[in-house]
Amino acid sequence: MNEDILHLSNSIVYDGVIQHGSIQVANDFVKLPKDFNSMISWLEVVKKQSVTFLKMDKIVQSISGFERKQMAKKNYLEAAITALIVDHFIHCGV
Repeated sequence: MNEDILHLSNSIVYDGVIQHGSIQVANDFVKLPKDFNSMISWLEVVKKQSVTFLKMDKIVQSISGFERKQMAKKNYLEAAITALIVDHFIHCGV
């Protein structure tokens, strides 16, 4: 697991017990093609970071109360954003 992701996981959930499989893995990250041209503008900003948090407050607030409650139960919004990012990576050859 990448160093930054491992640190985050250990801090939040695993109380420091998780360790790297190897130094190579600890220092590795997703390598985007040099001609990577993101249609998702914020993806350009975060593409060199190992861990990125997406602030969802404004998106969630724009959804009506009933729909928001239904979506929160199943994390539909987070799943849709994750699917969009993965789809974009696939189309870029990652």
